[in-house]
Amino acid sequence: MTKRSGISRDLADLMRPLVQSSTGPLRLSNILQELHLKRYDTLQFQYLANYKYRVDNSSSLISLPVPAPEFSKFNDKDGYNGYYPSANYLSFVYTSLIATLRPHLDNQIMKVDGVILKGDHTFKAASNISPLASGVNVFDALYTVTNEYEEIRLQSFVLTKSLIHLITSFDKLWNAYTMYGYEKPKIFYTDNVRTDSNFLEEHLPSLLENVQPIDGLPVATIPHGLEIIVSNTVEEMNNHCLSILSNYSGLFVLINYKRSSINGRNVVRISIATLDCKVFIFKIINNNFSSALRRIFEDASIGKIGNRLNVLVASLNEQYPALLLQIRNSVGFTSFCNNRSPNGSGSTLTDFCRIFFDLKFPKEPTLVESGRWEAEILDNTQVQRLALESYFMFRVYCKAKSVETLYTSFSDIPPVNTYVALFPRNSLSMTPSAFGYIREKSSQAFGVPMRRNLKSNKTVLVEITEILKPNMRLQEHGPKKTLDNTGCSHSFVVVNKVMLRQCPPNNGNGGNTRNSVVQANNNNQANELRRYSELLNEDGPNAVVGNATTNNDTTSTHTSRVLKDVFHLIDMIKVPIKHTLCSEFKAKFRDILLVPDPADKANVSRVLESMNTTWDYKVVTNSAWVWSRVKRRIPPANQLLPLLKKLFDEYGPIICTDINLPLFDRDAKKTADNVLETVRLGHVSDPEGIPLYTLYGYDSNGLAKYHCCRGTNSLEGNKQ
Repeated sequence: MTKRSGISRDLADLMRPLVQSSTGPLRLSNILQELHLKRYDTLQFQYLANYKYRVDNSSSLISLPVPAPEFSKFNDKDGYNGYYPSANYLSFVYTSLIATLRPHLDNQIMKVDGVILKGDHTFKAASNISPLASGVNVFDALYTVTNEYEEIRLQSFVLTKSLIHLITSFDKLWNAYTMYGYEKPKIFYTDNVRTDSNFLEEHLPSLLENVQPIDGLPVATIPHGLEIIVSNTVEEMNNHCLSILSNYSGLFVLINYKRSSINGRNVVRISIATLDCKVFIFKIINNNFSSALRRIFEDASIGKIGNRLNVLVASLNEQYPALLLQIRNSVGFTSFCNNRSPNGSGSTLTDFCRIFFDLKFPKEPTLVESGRWEAEILDNTQVQRLALESYFMFRVYCKAKSVETLYTSFSDIPPVNTYVALFPRNSLSMTPSAFGYIREKSSQAFGVPMRRNLKSNKTVLVEITEILKPNMRLQEHGPKKTLDNTGCSHSFVVVNKVMLRQCPPNNGNGGNTRNSVVQANNNNQANELRRYSELLNEDGPNAVVGNATTNNDTTSTHTSRVLKDVFHLIDMIKVPIKHTLCSEFKAKFRDILLVPDPADKANVSRVLESMNTTWDYKVVTNSAWVWSRVKRRIPPANQLLPLLKKLFDEYGPIICTDINLPLFDRDAKKTADNVLETVRLGHVSDPEGIPLYTLYGYDSNGLAKYHCCRGTNSLEGNKQ
């Protein structure tokens, strides 16, 4: 400090790297306090030591008082007058210093170019800013954009994760590229690719060059011929319900509903979809239930399809005991359609529209979603939404009902060598879990409990030839045994006869049975990966290397230049850590997405052999060492999709016997579908003709070392 409360230039120069290293004003003030007090203590020690020396060596003519006069206090204004700057003062000095440097910093950032950009949000930096008096944070996140050399190209605090707050910043970035004549951005990596792509392509037009996007699924809309009939009075409701009773006896209708309650006034909007493209919308206030509508609910000759209809009836009866409403001949929409969809997938109308019709069901508008179903008259948006839901629920049900099963039950135990399909016990599913042949009970040796089960007239011995659902329970083998974990060393299982269904032979390939269920699954996956690798490398090893080392983007056509960070993609699917297949699934997921360059892999494997270790061991124990010496490539979507879908279908339903949970829960299934859709749209695969690796040296073994600019993981270091 100077006499005018200035600080030295050395301290000012030191403040910038300290702040960048998370040493803020408060910490710096404490450091300076420690240094000043150390200097004060040193001077005090020197004073006392020198005074003692003079006392010990003074002549008799000079007498010094003992003890020595007290050394001045640190903050004594008439004495030592020690002082160190406070945190607030240092903060003021630093911000003033940065304010003078800001034009030069902005100018320097404008001069930074880059053809591969990556942007990401961080919430840690924004949380360090003092909130408002109400406790609300001033900013929600800090958004950072870097180039392929990890140089910051854009950085700004934002109110939300939406990029709309960065319109001016991105426009200035584009203007700087144009003004300085830089090569325009070719690739932009982001985590929210499907949300950010439109914004980025609008404000960075170079991201649209030579791009032929893959169209998404068409959006489900109301057909022109659909008749929507809205009834707001009891008389209108009775007339329309009577027409339904007379025209649809012996058939089925779909019932959908919306509920709302305000100020003790309960309103239910019930919509009924019929086979002749009509949707009736009725309004029920409190217990004012139409007599004709009651007849529809209670008439067993009319099938009712809907979600939670029993819950609706029970709730109305609980609120209005005198209502005594009943529902007969009803079918649960979700469970019915789920049992007839591939692999039992799908739990929402959005899922079923995609599975059965390849349509995207639109999200519910915010105005409708907030609920105003108690209004006297619904607005057009609400009517259209309710009609859209009812119509497509009815279409989905009709489609699911048309999925006739090829598998019929046996009237008696089938003879030996009969080809059969296996279904879970008491299951309504229309898709089998496995296929196999009936074999003689004495053909295989089992333990005592299994031999006892085989003696029963209700059990059969089946040799498994194909597995579709590895998680099917096998009660005869034990309480936690499944097709994937039979506890036997062979592919024979003991099942109850009620689990058998008739089916035609599987093209005569049933004789090629598997040695064991688990080994078969692993062999299938290994064969797929091997065929996949052969497909990727069918043009020779130079094809993969060429993609990473050449730059021929002028003639390449891309499905998208806005790409998803592959490491965040892998982390999207949350699986139970305690599941026995968690690590194996993650490893296979990674290996399918990121294919090593064969030349680099061969060089590294050769060096590892000389070090008495293997490739697999090194990948597990020190993957960073391996991947810094091996380039990897993400193949095109048409090669990724079938393998990823097979991986998800095989591993997702497998139940861990330790935690009694499948690898994929409902949320994980939805996330897996989103991953497949992102891959299909071309937001994951590496772009052709754009180098993603830079050679920056060789190690002591002569192996090349690369810097990878793929993804947004490198931004993690800029978030502190």
